[in-house]
Amino acid sequence: MFAWILTGALAALQGQAVLVQLPDAHQAIAAELDWQGQQISLSRIEGEWVALIGVDLDVAAGEYEMPVRFTLPGGAVQAHTEVLSVAPGAYPETHLEVAQRYVDLSEENQARAARESRKISAVYAARSPQTDWLQPFTAPLPGVRGGRNFGHRRFFNGQPRNPHS
Repeated sequence: MFAWILTGALAALQGQAVLVQLPDAHQAIAAELDWQGQQISLSRIEGEWVALIGVDLDVAAGEYEMPVRFTLPGGAVQAHTEVLSVAPGAYPETHLEVAQRYVDLSEENQARAARESRKISAVYAARSPQTDWLQPFTAPLPGVRGGRNFGHRRFFNGQPRNPHS
């Protein structure tokens, strides 16, 4: 699920990926923005600065400031702030009652889950100034729109589990 936005109309739902497109500022040589404590490099594509950011499913609805910095030839920095309006996203829920042994992880499985979580967090924390995509995004299958399972939350014996993200 993507929200395509231009400066002045920044809005997304919880759980959306957002393509931020900003006009080139005085032929800047670099640009970056801050989103949720992360510094994200923008890429210059066809005369504008572009970045793809993700709005987490758990980001509260509201207005969020995104400071943007353009580095100009000679090193001067031009800064301004964009505001991203995040609205609630509605995603399906499934509530299941199961034997407790399927809800409470063993110590061994808790340790494995913690190791895997650290590895996943390291991957998500990695940033690169290069653009790793060159073509428009398309659905993986012709005629398929949206991810039917995206955001789906499951509750086991009333306890929430990680949504499908």
